[in-house]
Amino acid sequence: GFVFMSNYVRQYPMAAQKDVRFQVDLAKGPLTFPSQAVDVPDGAYFIWPFNMDLAGVNLAWATAQPLTRLSADGVETYVFFTAGDMPAEFAFDGARSVKASSGKITREGRRTLVRGLKTGTGEAISLSAPDGRRVRILLLDKADAGKVSVLALAGRDRLVISDDPV
Repeated sequence: GFVFMSNYVRQYPMAAQKDVRFQVDLAKGPLTFPSQAVDVPDGAYFIWPFNMDLAGVNLAWATAQPLTRLSADGVETYVFFTAGDMPAEFAFDGARSVKASSGKITREGRRTLVRGLKTGTGEAISLSAPDGRRVRILLLDKADAGKVSVLALAGRDRLVISDDPV
């Protein structure tokens, strides 16, 4: 599922929404996220996923918006982007291993939480699915996400980030 949030109204300033957390009532009980409340500034809008299947790993939630998915050489790559200055947080259930290029990884039972990630064009998170498949997550900032194209080049889909039309 997805949580849609908008604190934007054209031509009108909006008050920042302080200490925001979402609760989604699911069949197996409520899911509350993010792990710590965030402030949603004026002009912010986003779509945050929950219970998203990432090639066999359950993304319990993320405070980053999904952009696209690429498959190559048996590796699934999911591309997300941040909503302005709000911190990105990813919570996973069922991954055999979780590694991050930045930030902090904590475990709470079977759930693994990754916080404090830096944006960029490199791999932010590497996961191993229960069946051994490798899953990668890229985390772009909002500016780079607006420059993304996915093109078929040399026999497979490629992520291209360019200031110019592609």
